[in-house]
Amino acid sequence: MIVDVHSHCLQPDHISEPGKRALEAAGYAPMQPCSLDDYLKAMEPVDRAILFGVRALASVHISPNEMIADWVRRAPEKLIGFMAIDPMEG
Repeated sequence: MIVDVHSHCLQPDHISEPGKRALEAAGYAPMQPCSLDDYLKAMEPVDRAILFGVRALASVHISPNEMIADWVRRAPEKLIGFMAIDPMEG
């Protein structure tokens, strides 16, 4: 059994404009949106994947936990969801 224990579904709209500029300045290509279908196709060799978002308010990288929950609801046989928290958030 293959289990991916560190998987994200970060989307372009989850990253602030300054964050996008910093990633591009570091040599990363602009992030493209990823649908659940595209994600599952890329993960075909994997039996199970732990999926979690990013929540870092200081750098304005925020994946909605609701999105993680939605993807897990739609593919429960493949995905195990973890919510993301920022310990600096109230």
